[in-house]
Amino acid sequence: MEEILTKKSTSLSAFKANPNKEVRAAGDQPFCVLTNNRPSFYVLSPKAYDDLLEYIWELKISPTVIAAQSETTHRVDIAQILADGGYSQSATDHDSVA
Repeated sequence: MEEILTKKSTSLSAFKANPNKEVRAAGDQPFCVLTNNRPSFYVLSPKAYDDLLEYIWELKISPTVIAAQSETTHRVDIAQILADGGYSQSATDHDSVA
């Protein structure tokens, strides 16, 4: 017996008859399409697919974000930056924060 990895499922014949109806019925949840009561394939709505891609991106970017948090930071004086008309290397030498 194979494990179904989703809470929702539908038959292949119901899916073939009206795929859009089956996707709407599932909402934004993934669902399994069964052939002879065995998992044949899984279906994701566009939103569920986008959410999955976002989650994967977050997993990939996390090490970069964590590494960036441990980098040396410099105090800057925002008033000085605004007065100078932008960021410059000398702005990193200020020890005060506005």
